[in-house]
Amino acid sequence: ALQLLSTVSALAAAGQAQQNAPSSNGSLSQSINYYLTKLKLESLLKLHHIHATKINGEELSINDWCLCMNNLQAGILQLQALRNDIARYGEQFKLIMNGEKEQFKQLETQNAANTDTHSKLQATANELQQRLRETQSEIERLTRQKQQMEQQSACIANNLQTLREGMENYALLKQRYVSSITERVQNVTQIQSLSPVIATVHDRYADSVQTLRTSLSAFEREWKHWNPYHVLTWFKNIDDGHFNRDDQYQAYQKHIVGDDINGTKLASVDDLSLSMFGVTQQSDRQRILQNIKRLLTSTSENDQKNNEEDNNHQTEDNKNEKQEDDTNVDNRFNALLQAIQQMSDSQ
Repeated sequence: ALQLLSTVSALAAAGQAQQNAPSSNGSLSQSINYYLTKLKLESLLKLHHIHATKINGEELSINDWCLCMNNLQAGILQLQALRNDIARYGEQFKLIMNGEKEQFKQLETQNAANTDTHSKLQATANELQQRLRETQSEIERLTRQKQQMEQQSACIANNLQTLREGMENYALLKQRYVSSITERVQNVTQIQSLSPVIATVHDRYADSVQTLRTSLSAFEREWKHWNPYHVLTWFKNIDDGHFNRDDQYQAYQKHIVGDDINGTKLASVDDLSLSMFGVTQQSDRQRILQNIKRLLTSTSENDQKNNEEDNNHQTEDNKNEKQEDDTNVDNRFNALLQAIQQMSDSQ
């Protein structure tokens, strides 16, 4: 899963580099490659499949749960970025198409004017030739007039040649323009066809995140054994992810990691410490304190039930079972800590 997430990040960086590169046809300042976008989407689908299989197929540990939650949320951000890039590219393409449409209309108007001018000049040339034939008998008397008319005829011939070349160039440019537009329209159509797929994958990621959040209570019973990484993930996902906004709660998130706020220290958090470390809204502080109180209350109720069971069952077999359960919990958390350390080393 980590390798797939790294691949998606690398593809996103490559797509960003391609967008920053100058366009080959000089029309669009940015472009989105259809196959690169499709490859990123396939990688995100594979990543979601891995985590969805874990979520639906087996009981998750706290590390797996946190890893799935963070990877799925990162995937949602990348899918949103893809959707925004496609929408922005479509809008930019529409603007450029409108501009080029206006230029094409101007060329059409200019070509119509040139055609009309060509017809007029051709008619004038024919008239001059006719007049030359009619005035041949009066050459001596009309020598000067003949020279002037010949000069005019030569000038018109040059103009006609220039107009013909312009018309030929216009036909060539029109053919190239139509070919270029056809190719770009096909590319945009292919890219935009991915929008429904992206929306579907985004919904799958969101459903998986919600599934993980509903299972949060299963891990809250072990809050005393949490490390700062567990506390941070729990903080981001309580109250349906209300605090999963880095722009508004980044200061407190840094405080959790930087000051080593583990599960035991979480129990001593109060309104003053929340305010000092960046949680400025009173309603937000109350939300956090209520969730912490819920953790403590849940643990107290569980401890009370365990004490009642211990008082009613004081046999040696129950004591041995309790010791075995405690050993299993310690072993499981030690395994979780070792897995976290190995994941950190590999990263």
